[in-house]
Amino acid sequence: MQVLAHELKHGYQFLEGKLGFKSNGSPDGILNDYQDEHEAFKRQNRFTGPGGKGFLSNDRIHEIIRTQYGYDYRTTNKSLKTISSENVQEMIKVNRIYMQHTGKPKFIYKGYKSDLK
Repeated sequence: MQVLAHELKHGYQFLEGKLGFKSNGSPDGILNDYQDEHEAFKRQNRFTGPGGKGFLSNDRIHEIIRTQYGYDYRTTNKSLKTISSENVQEMIKVNRIYMQHTGKPKFIYKGYKSDLK
């Protein structure tokens, strides 16, 4: 249940436009940040309860995010990322090139289909 809660939080983040993926399923690196993972682990903890099996302390959450995802809370801006219009335009440009050559976009994010029209 805890892992499901974690992953459903990512689904919600995707629908809110806070998270995106490459077409191969890996995070796109532009929309994904420390905050996304921290929020998901906090949601996971809500379905465990303090002291319950699988409950993660803040220190343990930070360590997991640092080792598995490369985000270090001590040096990463923990606020939600804002994407510059240059980054968005670059994502659209790359998606159009990928569509021409492979038939599928490289980046998948909320609204990507309308950007390719």
